[in-house]
Amino acid sequence: MNKLNKFLLVLLFVSFCFVSAFADRTIVSSSTFKLTGRIVGNGIQHNAINSISSIDKFLNAKVLVNFGTAENVDFKLKYYINNDSSTIYEVKKDSIYHNNPFYISTDIDANEGDTVNYQLEGVFTYRDAKSPTVTKTSTFCWPVDASENPYYQKAVIASSVSAAVDGSAGKTVVLQSGDQSKTDTYLFVPAGAYSGSKTFAIKELPLTDYITPSNAPASSSIRIVNPNKPVKLYSVEIDGSLEQDIMFNISYPELTSRDNFTLKKGADLSSITENVPIDSVDVEKKIVSAKINKTGYYALFTDINLVDSDYRPARRVIVKARAQSRGDVFAFNYLKEGDSVKIYNVNGKKVRTITSGNDDGFSWDGKDDSGRYVESGTYIYQIKVKGKSKLISGTIAFVK
Repeated sequence: MNKLNKFLLVLLFVSFCFVSAFADRTIVSSSTFKLTGRIVGNGIQHNAINSISSIDKFLNAKVLVNFGTAENVDFKLKYYINNDSSTIYEVKKDSIYHNNPFYISTDIDANEGDTVNYQLEGVFTYRDAKSPTVTKTSTFCWPVDASENPYYQKAVIASSVSAAVDGSAGKTVVLQSGDQSKTDTYLFVPAGAYSGSKTFAIKELPLTDYITPSNAPASSSIRIVNPNKPVKLYSVEIDGSLEQDIMFNISYPELTSRDNFTLKKGADLSSITENVPIDSVDVEKKIVSAKINKTGYYALFTDINLVDSDYRPARRVIVKARAQSRGDVFAFNYLKEGDSVKIYNVNGKKVRTITSGNDDGFSWDGKDDSGRYVESGTYIYQIKVKGKSKLISGTIAFVK
């Protein structure tokens, strides 16, 4: 083997290792990346993401491809961090069906204050109307300008938002999460809440910042979730006093279909003890709403006496993960150390045992104990909760 062939083999091996390290994301150089076909801009429906949570660091874009007679397209999310457009990350999603909404998502490796510049792109192949045997490829992008030239949407990694609001007009101050599968947290300031202009600010804090008050109730013998730890923690700043209440709408994670929440307030992180009456809970949109009128720290709690249905996965069918950083999973809720989930095929053969997870539950991604995806079909789960003699069983379906 001559030196040139050896060099090419080494180069191929290094390239393979590099791509494997970013299995869910492909990196391309903007100087070598070229679009194929005609660029058009009216094929993607998507509401822009302007802010991404610095706590979750996750971009999840809701998209609908609505492009004439195209039945399906290959799709990708492209992005770069700050001004470094020489390195563009790509997340691919193949064979998207026309006129069906979907999500395309990725973890973001960036810090508070960084800018994520992202773009959505679809490519479809079609037959030429005049020459049916000839196929053509067209690329369409979001966002595009008036001349249908693509550009990148800017979203800032942030945990807070602030806005000046004219009291006579009112306004909604929204703290975007960057995850469009969830509802954002926001303050609704009604018209006439005060005179003049005031500034409002919302900041989401990591739950590790929460300090349990010295008079917090001790854990009971009833199995409840995080008895002394909130599921959401915020600080709200209001510039001066208000003449009437404003509505604080808190987006909460997927916990349960129940609506028993407690909202507490404090002047600092160690004194969050004052109960705030909850006005309403929207279990479909996952929003807890309460009237407030003061600056302070707000912690949202949920204490639940769990029943069998609370442990079961909300999703009954999932599809094998494609080239994305987060694929679909069956999430078994509220399981702790000492609990377990076993997955069986319809013939009774065990394919997976899950014995560890986190406070939000264990999960199954469709793989067996050896790490290989199982075949498409119906599967039976059995949940064993420590201290309960009865197994919790049900069926789920996995699609490759």
